[in-house]
Amino acid sequence: MEDDESYVVGSGQSNRKSKKKFTHGSIVRIAAKDFLTYDSFQFSLNPKLNVIIGPNGTGKSSIVCAICLGLGGKTNYLARAKDVGEYIKYGQTKAIIEIELYDEPKNILICREIVKHTNSNKSTTSWYRDGVLVSAKIIEETVSGLNIQLSNLCQFLPQEKVADFAKMNKIELLENTELAVCDPQTYKDHMSLKDFRGSEKQLQTKHLSEIENLDMMKRKNERMEQDVVRFKERKNLLEKAADLEKKRAWTVYEDARKKFVELKQHWEQVKKECNEIKKDSVSYEKELDKSARGAEEINQEMRLKGEKLKAAANATKKIHDQISAVEDSIKDKEIEFEEKEKYEQQRLKKLEQCHLMVDSWKKEMSELSTTDVQPQIDEISKEIHVGMKKINNIEFDVNTLQEENQGRVREMKDCDRKIAHLNNLSNRRLEWLKMMNKDMYEAVEWFRKNKQNFKGNVYEPIMLLLNMTDDKCAEILENHVAVRDMMAFVCENPEDNALLVSELRGKRKLKINVVKAPRDRNGKLIQPKDFKPQRPIEQLSDWGFTSYLREMFTAPDPVMSFLCKQYGVHRVPIGTQKTMEIVEQVTKHSGQNLFYIPSIQKPRSKEVIPGIRFSVRKSKYSGNSTVANRSLKQPNYLTTNVDPDQILEVENRKKELYKLNQEVTEKIADIQRQKKVLEKRDNELRSQKKELQQLKSRKKTLENNIQMKLKTIEELQASTVDIESLRKDLRKSLGKIYMGKKQLALKFSKNIKECTILSLDKAHTTVKYVAAIAEKNKIEEKIRQGHARLLESRKKLEQAEGDKKDSQLRAKQLLVEAKQKTGGENCDEMRKVGEDLMKLFSTLPDTVEEMDTLIHDFRARAECCTATDPQVVDEYNRRQREIEVLQKRVDDLQSRLNRSRSEIDEVRTRWLTCLKKLVTEINGKFSKYFAQMGCAGEVDLHADNPEEYDKYGIRIRVKFRSSSSLQELNPFRQSGGERSVSTMLYLMALQSLRKCPFRLVDEINQGMDPYNERRVFEIIVRSSSERDTSQYFLITPKLLPNLTYNEHMTVHCIYNGHFMLPCSQWKLSRFKRRRRHLRYEDDD
Repeated sequence: MEDDESYVVGSGQSNRKSKKKFTHGSIVRIAAKDFLTYDSFQFSLNPKLNVIIGPNGTGKSSIVCAICLGLGGKTNYLARAKDVGEYIKYGQTKAIIEIELYDEPKNILICREIVKHTNSNKSTTSWYRDGVLVSAKIIEETVSGLNIQLSNLCQFLPQEKVADFAKMNKIELLENTELAVCDPQTYKDHMSLKDFRGSEKQLQTKHLSEIENLDMMKRKNERMEQDVVRFKERKNLLEKAADLEKKRAWTVYEDARKKFVELKQHWEQVKKECNEIKKDSVSYEKELDKSARGAEEINQEMRLKGEKLKAAANATKKIHDQISAVEDSIKDKEIEFEEKEKYEQQRLKKLEQCHLMVDSWKKEMSELSTTDVQPQIDEISKEIHVGMKKINNIEFDVNTLQEENQGRVREMKDCDRKIAHLNNLSNRRLEWLKMMNKDMYEAVEWFRKNKQNFKGNVYEPIMLLLNMTDDKCAEILENHVAVRDMMAFVCENPEDNALLVSELRGKRKLKINVVKAPRDRNGKLIQPKDFKPQRPIEQLSDWGFTSYLREMFTAPDPVMSFLCKQYGVHRVPIGTQKTMEIVEQVTKHSGQNLFYIPSIQKPRSKEVIPGIRFSVRKSKYSGNSTVANRSLKQPNYLTTNVDPDQILEVENRKKELYKLNQEVTEKIADIQRQKKVLEKRDNELRSQKKELQQLKSRKKTLENNIQMKLKTIEELQASTVDIESLRKDLRKSLGKIYMGKKQLALKFSKNIKECTILSLDKAHTTVKYVAAIAEKNKIEEKIRQGHARLLESRKKLEQAEGDKKDSQLRAKQLLVEAKQKTGGENCDEMRKVGEDLMKLFSTLPDTVEEMDTLIHDFRARAECCTATDPQVVDEYNRRQREIEVLQKRVDDLQSRLNRSRSEIDEVRTRWLTCLKKLVTEINGKFSKYFAQMGCAGEVDLHADNPEEYDKYGIRIRVKFRSSSSLQELNPFRQSGGERSVSTMLYLMALQSLRKCPFRLVDEINQGMDPYNERRVFEIIVRSSSERDTSQYFLITPKLLPNLTYNEHMTVHCIYNGHFMLPCSQWKLSRFKRRRRHLRYEDDD
């Protein structure tokens, strides 16, 4: 930081120590340059009470901002501008804040330089400590080390945060009080207790969960224990059955081995019998070979004779086929003649029919008229053409008239729409809303589509719901109610309010306004009838008032209640011409602080006097009244503003169109009747024409038919057949055929005899062959019998061999099974299995039947034990191990829980001891201050559950009237002034505890009545003047007269403005002289 800048801001760091005793970290001096409304300022402060007074707008709160920002506070602590660059004076690019803090052995000088960059519109900050450039973190550590807590409302309460202090609940008040006046360890203990309590809950939950798991696992194992006992018993029975099965396996093997020896001897005997049968079969085969050769020679002879018989039979069959062909030829000749004879008969019959038809048609031709009908047809066609032309012209005229009618109907509908549009006030207002605020218009459109999503009634923007009973008052209502609220939705249900804001502001990013319908302290909606004016309107009639503003319009009840509560429309009277004439008397004597006079037209003139708003303000100090008036703006959206002449013009046009439509409709009906007459005549002419055309076409048809039938007759006469000639030719040809058939029959008889002789000779040879075959068959039968015996013998041999092998294989398998069950490797007899097994076997039965009985018995008893799944036993053993591990974990959690409770008890004892002592001290001071004011109040430590450390809070209870009892301080029960008094006295109770260097309160006395304000000020002066109290700043726009002052306080008067004399030119002597002069004038 440059030296000249430091010089301009202030006098630099003060090396001298004040005679007055400052507390460690309190503010000795504050200075600034180009900050907010100031070019520059500098304050040397009192170590006790500093009262900063000045009219509104002179820069008192600017000093508060300088203290906050100069000590590293954030802009949100002030609830003003967000960017620190906005605190630079308008027209400047740099601001400097310098604060001197008391410290030993040397004061600390902190300087903040704020620079706004015009190019990027961003600001930067440079920090200096004792003239050395440092980081913001160094400043934060310095301020924190001095226990300055700008974020704590109990220490630093700017004007914009007064409401936030009143909104603090008991819990927040306790934490802020701990931070403000307690040892840092107390606040840490509180936070630790909350953390410990959370950890303890987690441990308790986990401990209970583990205990439940442990009990559950134990119960499960208790239920499974009986199953495990049965499993062991069953296992023992099965082991005994296994021992019996071992001996049984060796016993069965010994039986199988003996049987194998027997089967081997039987196989050797069957094999010997089979060899003897083979020898007998060889001799029979030799005999068979000799008999087969003799039978073959006879068969060869029989084959030669059969071939000769076959050749003779073929020749005979050939002759027979020739005879059959001759017979077929005779039949064909006879059939051909019959067909020609039949054709001739049909030709004659058809020729006769044709002659009859020609004669009938000629007779019909002679009966038909010989007159030519074509001229009549042509005449009718012309008349039809003329009629159709007239009908087409009529249809064209009708279509033209109907189209004109339809056009007039559409124009009438347009007239209806124009009339509806002119009369639809809501649509006009909605269009105005769309023009003025597109976001609100989109919000209304969305709301109308999503009404069903809301629980209670939600009303569209107020301007769409108002209905003026007197249009003259539209300008008054528009000027009285802010446009922002006119465009606001009104919600009855708070949840609907939140939903509407979330959907429209949050999701859709629409800039809208939403208000809640007013409710009473019980949460019930306030009705418009509950808002009553101070005086009936009749009492104001002498002043020319005729009604209140509420009576000039209608609206839904929640909307009307909102306007009554927010804008007092139920107590704003509406004046008349009479009011205007005596307006000076009205403002002085009527007692009305606000009233309106609507626009008034001058008599016998078109000039209109604009409406006027009158407001009367009375000074609290002097009692003088100030009257302000302003002209009303012209109304934009609440007037109907419809042109009656335009509506009348549209209605007349609609009537004219309707009358034209009626006339044209009647004309169309007349034309339609003419058309029906023409269509009837057209149908008659077409029927006549059709009859004439049918008559003309019948003559032509008959002529054509006669010509065609005559041609047919000529063709039939030309195709005549001679039947007698054909009959003679047939007889001649049949005689020749019969002669040839006779010769073939004689030849056929001769061949038949020859075939008979050859057949008998073949039969004798066949008998000889049959005898030879019979002999052969006998030998073959003997061979077959021998083969059968041999096959049977072989089967027996194979069966014996198979039984032997099966027995041998089974014995081997049984041996393997026996070895597997007993574990023997080289033994092949039971007596070689070993001494242990032999001793075991000696105790067991010797027969397989007895062993099977015992095995069955043991297994049956095992089955009766209810077979237990081995997995159950494994699960039982596994769970038993888990139970042991879980038991250790439960014990560990219990010990941890005990340690945690011990730590909590230790910290809780230390915290509660310190906190109760603190609350007792605060309560003592608080009660004392309230008693000095003639009221009662107390502060106590409140907790619903002593174990819930996050629910502990400081409860303030006050009583301002002797008839009432102590009631908890909250925003709903006490008035604003009572809450301000309570807040101020609580802060003063903290003042004496002096755990912070300074405290600051900005304009908290606003809303107090004079009595309370005086008493509170006296308490502030007394308490801040006590020994070992913190430095105190009280910011106020006014002070009551004749207050108590002492040497421990300093009053800083702020009167900053454009036309003020610079402080460098002030002279105290002039101020004194001016004051004496004013006093003399008052005495006169």
